[in-house]
Amino acid sequence: MDVLDAGARLGPYQLLARIGEGGMGVVHLALDPEGRAVAVKVLRPHVLDDSGRERLAREVAALRRVGGEHVASVVDADLEATTPYVVMRYVQGRPLPERVERHGAVRGDELHALAAGLGAALVSLHAAGVVHRDVKPGNVLLAEGQPVLVDFGLAHVLDTTRLTATGLFLGTPGYLPPETVRGSGVTPAADVYGWGATVAFAATGRPPFGSGAFEVVLARVLEGEPDLDGVPDELLALVVAALDPEPAARPSAQEVAALGGGAATTLAVVRPAAPRAPEPRPALVVPPGVPVVVHGTVPREPVAPYAPPPLPPRPPSAPVLLAALVVVLAAVCARAPVVGGALVVAGAAGARAVDLASRARRSRAARRGPGRSDPWVAGALAPWHLLRALAATAVTLPLGLLGAAGTALAAHALLPPGGADLHRAGAAAAAAAVGAALLCWGPGCTGVRRGAARVLLAGGPSRASRAATGLLALVAAALLVLSATAEPAAWPLGSLPDLALRGYRWLAPA
Repeated sequence: MDVLDAGARLGPYQLLARIGEGGMGVVHLALDPEGRAVAVKVLRPHVLDDSGRERLAREVAALRRVGGEHVASVVDADLEATTPYVVMRYVQGRPLPERVERHGAVRGDELHALAAGLGAALVSLHAAGVVHRDVKPGNVLLAEGQPVLVDFGLAHVLDTTRLTATGLFLGTPGYLPPETVRGSGVTPAADVYGWGATVAFAATGRPPFGSGAFEVVLARVLEGEPDLDGVPDELLALVVAALDPEPAARPSAQEVAALGGGAATTLAVVRPAAPRAPEPRPALVVPPGVPVVVHGTVPREPVAPYAPPPLPPRPPSAPVLLAALVVVLAAVCARAPVVGGALVVAGAAGARAVDLASRARRSRAARRGPGRSDPWVAGALAPWHLLRALAATAVTLPLGLLGAAGTALAAHALLPPGGADLHRAGAAAAAAAVGAALLCWGPGCTGVRRGAARVLLAGGPSRASRAATGLLALVAAALLVLSATAEPAAWPLGSLPDLALRGYRWLAPA
C-alpha cells in the first residue's frame, strides 16, 4: 500500500487523517476496533527495506519498556505486514512551537510545568535504558498544559548498536549536543541537553542557537554560546548547566525534573532501574470533534512541516500594566508636576538600567555559566549601566517634551469654555501621558519597555498583575479628581514659577 488515504484500513485500524510526519514515516489519527482514538505511525515507502524494518523494531522494543504520563507509549505494532506500522497512545494536544507562535514565550507556572514534565519524561526513558536522541520543541505536545514527549524514531537503546555512523548523525541541528555532532557516543546526557535547548526555546520564543544554514547552527552549538536572554532567573542556572558542552557536567534527568518544577534542593543522581514490563495502558476515547469515517468524505488535513520555521524573538512584555502605570504617572504630573516629572524620568532611566544589567548578566552566564561572583560583578557594573541609561534617557527626553507640548496646544484649541478646573487637570494629565508614553514607546525606547516588563512581571503573569492594573486605574482617577479641586502642588519647591502657573491656567479658558 503506497498511499494511505483517510478511511483506509491498516490491519484492524481505520485511518482518519494525517496528523504529522517525520523523516521515518507518517503519523495518522486512527480508530482501533473498539472505537478508541490511537496514533498509527507508518513507515515511508522509500524506507521499507530491511534496514528500515530493523530501525522500527528497535523503536518498538524501546518504547515497550517506557511508561509514564509524559511519554507517548506504544499500544500495538505489526512489523511483518506489507506496510509496517506502530500504534501509539493518541495525545490530543498541539506542538510546543505552535503554542509559542500563537501566544509568545511560555512564562510563570506554565513554564515550570513544561520543564518539570519534560524532565519526568526523560526520567521514564532513562529508567528503561532508552535515549530519545531528538528532544526538541517539535517533539513536545502540550495536552491540558502538560508536556508529552513523542516521536521516538531516533530512539537509541543503550544496550544495542549505535545508530551513528562515520560522517552521519541523526537529529535536529540546534538541539543536538556537541558530542553527537562530533560523532561521539550517545548517553542520557544528550537528552538533558535537548531538554535545556527546548526549555530555552519555550522561555524565549526562539531557538537558543539561532537559525540559518545547517553548518552555521552546528558551529554555534560547538562554540557553546547559546542565546538565553529571556530565560527566567530561577531556571537560568539549570538551563546553562544542561547546555554544558561536557556531558559529564550536565545534571541528570532526575535533577532537571525536580529543579525545573521549583524544588529548592539538588537531588543526588539516581541510577536507572532495571527494565520492567510495560503496564496496561488506559483506554483512550475518541476526542470530541473527530468525524465518523465514511470512505471519501473525510478531508485530508494539511501535513505539518518536519521542522517548524524559526520564530522571531519575543522580549518580555507587559503593555497593559505598563500603560496603566503611565496613566498614574500622568495623573501625578497633573497634581504635583515636579514630583511627577521626576518620577517619569527616573522610571525611564531605571528601566533602561535594569534592561542593560539583565542583558549583561545573561550574556555573561551564557558564556561562562553562573558563578558565585555574579552578584559582585553586577553590583560593580551597576553605576556604569545607570550612567548609560541616563545618557540614553537624556537623548529621548526632548521627544517626550515635544509630545507633551503638542498635546497641551491641542487641548487649548479644542476644550470648550466652562469647567476650567476639570479641563485643565485633564489636559495636563493628557499632555503628561503623551510625554511619558513617548519615553516608553518612542524610537530607541525598547530597553525601557523590556526593563519595565522585567520589574512588573518579576513574579510572572498572574491575577495579581491584573489586579494591580485595576488598582492603578483607580489611583489615576482619584488623582485626577484631586487635581480638579486645586492648582498643582509645588512640592518640593516652595512655589511653582509664575510662567508655569500661567501656562497651566492657559490650558483651558475660564
